[in-house]
Amino acid sequence: MTQTQVIIVLFDMQCTVCRVLSQVVAEESLPHWQFTPWQTYRIPPEAPASWHEVIPSELRVVTDGQFLEGEKAWQYLIQNNPRLEKYRLLAAKVGLSAPRGARWLQAVGHGIRRLCISCVYFRR
Repeated sequence: MTQTQVIIVLFDMQCTVCRVLSQVVAEESLPHWQFTPWQTYRIPPEAPASWHEVIPSELRVVTDGQFLEGEKAWQYLIQNNPRLEKYRLLAAKVGLSAPRGARWLQAVGHGIRRLCISCVYFRR
């Protein structure tokens, strides 16, 4: 019997937008998908140097020994989270491939976070 790999999605618990979005996706995700605030996540020593920043500037996903951030993290989330399957189908119908959809979501995410006055990204 094989064990399902845990997938950790790191979000900013200080940001209302990030917190709500993570809760929405987490509600219908499989148990091996963990949504964890980056503020409480202990970064392993083998993580890339950029992961040791005080305040992350991108979405991050940890899976199968890989440390994904930014567009690659968004792409992984879009392609692999069953909760987002209906959005993948919609994106395909309007001509957004997974990489293009990831870039679009990343840009929208950055824009929305700027509207959240409690978000650390707003204060930058």
